Amino acid sequence: PARRRACRGHSALLSGGLPGRGKARTQGREVLHRGRSKPAPSSPQGKRTRFCIRSTNSGFNPANYGINYAINKAAEVVDGALKSKKRTSYNGTFALVLANLVVFAAGQLKFNIQPLMLYHMKPQWYQFLTSIFCHATWQHLSSNLFFLYIFGKLVEEEEGVVGVVTTYLVCGIGGAIASLLLSSKHAISLGASGAVFGLFAVSVLVKLSFNPKKLIESAILGQFVYQQVANEVKMQAGRFGTKQVMAGGSQVSHVAHLAGALAGVILILLISRLPAAPSRS
Repeated sequence: PARRRACRGHSALLSGGLPGRGKARTQGREVLHRGRSKPAPSSPQGKRTRFCIRSTNSGFNPANYGINYAINKAAEVVDGALKSKKRTSYNGTFALVLANLVVFAAGQLKFNIQPLMLYHMKPQWYQFLTSIFCHATWQHLSSNLFFLYIFGKLVEEEEGVVGVVTTYLVCGIGGAIASLLLSSKHAISLGASGAVFGLFAVSVLVKLSFNPKKLIESAILGQFVYQQVANEVKMQAGRFGTKQVMAGGSQVSHVAHLAGALAGVILILLISRLPAAPSRS
């Protein structure tokens, strides 16, 4: 009863009344309004006056408190998850695309990029790397960039920047080596097709998991990659009678494409056999 009389005095103060008893009991308290505390204006004596508002009809409700607490905690968890979620920036894929564009633009600006191509008659060690960034025509470049952009992003989503760059380099160099060994000694090899076919294979293999969404992705990508590889096998076997020729009169090195895809498969097999990193306790 005493507390209820005090609270009625405090309510009168808030509504404009100024009973002496309510004023005496409110020195050094806080105004509680809808669960939050708000400081009251300072009193003439320089002290902060605080009020207490309580309901005389209903007391503390544990159910409402529990619901509010659960909602606040859920909001904190969701907010933390959104802040901690990392978005792939695809820096590796864009860096590879940019490197191919820069080399092609240099050639169009009459810079001599022929030393960067792989000469089968007298190959240089660095040409196995530089030749996978060279292209003969815009049609040759644009088709490779399209697949590099699509499948490079798929690989980078799973393996990161190091993964997509390593795949490009390993598969591209593997295709260049196969082209040197199995093609004419008077030929010149260039292009990112071997690296792109390596990205084809790796993009399917890294998606394989027991996750239903990943399995669907693997199936969709796998049927496309299978058709591409099967077509290259037929071309290499000469079932169409004549060799395929791309714009500019340059012959397509199907063996380089197949070697790039094979290098991608071998790369994934080797990585899968590496021991897992020790977990930090």
